[in-house]
Amino acid sequence: MLERFLSVLKLFFLFILGYWGFDFLPVNRPDTRRIFVDIGLGFHVEFTWSEALNYIARREEKLARQIEDYTRLIASIKAQIKMVCEGIRELLQLPEEGSY
Repeated sequence: MLERFLSVLKLFFLFILGYWGFDFLPVNRPDTRRIFVDIGLGFHVEFTWSEALNYIARREEKLARQIEDYTRLIASIKAQIKMVCEGIRELLQLPEEGSY
């Protein structure tokens, strides 16, 4: 998807430059074969495009696993809270929530 976007962007700029005849403009183009990726805590790593895409894919997998782990943890804590609330209700001999 990123590669397709970049190719369309390149064609767009080639069209614009060709349309207005700016063939003679001196351009100091940076090397676009490499990209800097923020890896956290303010650190950046220089990757090739394929390395960056691989890193991003692995990072997405890791974040998806973390989301699943936190979802399970939240469900466990929620169940424990309900159990404690039910125990307190029984100790205080309060009627069930739906019965009053």
